[in-house]
Amino acid sequence: MRDCLALCRVTPNEKMTQVQRCISSLMQTQPLRDWDLSIQSNAIDMNNQTVLAAPQIFKQSQIIHIDERVLRTLPIQHAVNLGHEEWIMVYQNPKQKNARGRSNFNAANNVYNAMRDASGQLGIRIEEPHWIELENEADMSSLEAEI
Repeated sequence: MRDCLALCRVTPNEKMTQVQRCISSLMQTQPLRDWDLSIQSNAIDMNNQTVLAAPQIFKQSQIIHIDERVLRTLPIQHAVNLGHEEWIMVYQNPKQKNARGRSNFNAANNVYNAMRDASGQLGIRIEEPHWIELENEADMSSLEAEI
């Protein structure tokens, strides 16, 4: 997937270069030479530029341009508190006793602690979740049964 992304994320000028390469390879084909056809290599001269729109929030009759400073000062519109066992944290604890079959409880607990610490600064209360331990995280039926 990363290889595909590297090929897809090209600048507009690189795209035009690839189009010109394609045209030149087409010109070398036998049918085009037999019929005496030609394709103009620089049919269009384009100067391309990528412009990213600045993120904006539209609030009533205001337009707020967003940057990191603005995001830090905006109030939270509606905070949702997560009470004791009102939400779930799922982690895998395989029953096989091999090197790769170790419990992911510590990683899940670290995520919970990071959420709790960050939410405290935002005024959101997060209490202990309902912990669900699965043998196979891909098995949705066992997750549904636990819930």
